[in-house]
Amino acid sequence: MNTNKQAAAKRRVVVGLGTIEQADRMLDAAVDLAATMRAELYGLFIEDPEMLDVADLPFTRVVTAQSQVQAFDRGPLKNRTRSDNSAFKRAISMRAQRARLPWSFGRKRGVPLEEIKRATRPGDIVVFQNPATALTVRDVVASARNVGENVGGIVITPLGQSSNVGPVIALDNGDEASAHAVQFAHEIAGANDRHLIILFVGDDPAETRAIETRREAYLHGQNNIDTLSVSPSEGPHIAAILRELSPGFVVADMATFATRDETCGCCIVRAAQAPVLLLNHLIGG
Repeated sequence: MNTNKQAAAKRRVVVGLGTIEQADRMLDAAVDLAATMRAELYGLFIEDPEMLDVADLPFTRVVTAQSQVQAFDRGPLKNRTRSDNSAFKRAISMRAQRARLPWSFGRKRGVPLEEIKRATRPGDIVVFQNPATALTVRDVVASARNVGENVGGIVITPLGQSSNVGPVIALDNGDEASAHAVQFAHEIAGANDRHLIILFVGDDPAETRAIETRREAYLHGQNNIDTLSVSPSEGPHIAAILRELSPGFVVADMATFATRDETCGCCIVRAAQAPVLLLNHLIGG
């Protein structure tokens, strides 16, 4: 734990990893959020015991680069796990210190999703990684939604080296939860000097105009904000707009865009190619 931090932060951004690979995008998103929230950055390294259990089975074999089949040696796997743990802790420490954030670090052994749920508390934002395939995107959205029921929100980050400097985009369907998401997106945009675009999402043009009219009341006079109307409120239509806008961050209400309509949530995550923050306004993300 960072012994030099000042007052302990009440809120945390939690990054759970089992390998150091593809950690950069997760940490970029986590640091941006922690800076916006004035929160603690918490890294959780999770060792999956099932991998070592498989290595101990007598019939487990590994194919070498020379196409030779030989018995699996658990030694290199244990060394890799220790190395990844140390590298992850260094990365958390360096990122937090550069951003002047309080930080802490933990290591657990168990099923990753269960360990993340045990480690989190109300108000936390939890950062997940979005896998490459469409099938596993749905699994990740479902897993993230499961964790998100008890925390302030979850972030699903993309694989690969996509841009992290595009606009912040908020999805607004006119309810209280979406208003919370829009306000949070406004804070992220302001803290990181990003342009903010609000997508008013409705089932017909009249509804989207009504949403826009309601939201103008508290956005009036604020600069560097654009709005677009989206009708109908279907996942593929929202996804097409997100691909065109090339966002650097997407913020939405978890209940509407992930829990109530999982297909819409999957479309948004696949199309964004940017961190997608789904807020649980009932917990206070």
